[in-house]
Amino acid sequence: MSRVGVSSKREYWRLRTAQWRKTNPEKWKIIQERYRKAHPERMVESYKMSYRKHREKRLVAAKKYRDDGHHRKNRTGHSPQYFSEQLAKQNSRCAICKKLVSGKGAHADHNHLSKKPRGVLCLSCNMGIGLFHEDVDMLLAAVAYLRKWDLIAKEIAI
Repeated sequence: MSRVGVSSKREYWRLRTAQWRKTNPEKWKIIQERYRKAHPERMVESYKMSYRKHREKRLVAAKKYRDDGHHRKNRTGHSPQYFSEQLAKQNSRCAICKKLVSGKGAHADHNHLSKKPRGVLCLSCNMGIGLFHEDVDMLLAAVAYLRKWDLIAKEIAI
């Protein structure tokens, strides 16, 4: 690379380095990894500066993504239309406890193995199923446990 047409030494070396990076991507990756390991505090600061610089742009993009309903389709298999239809079929109620759900209180339930959508739940029911790892036997054991202690409580009250 010649220095013809370059305004300064600094500009020349910047262009030359950029050209080297393009022609040696594997070596450049190794150099970057070594630097990141040697200077983790600088990397954290760099990430923070980048976040602050692009914060508004990221927030706008994230809001648009959520508002379009794409996050739900990607995570649960529910398209925005399917979600709305399912919620209407359930009369805006949780499929388990029948509490009224709307907006952020409505959660798309799906099978984590097949990724197929199941229905719309309230946060409590959705978390309950998740905490039991969708294991029917564990849920039945929990029901039996609650019934057992409900009977004991009734006997004590008598």
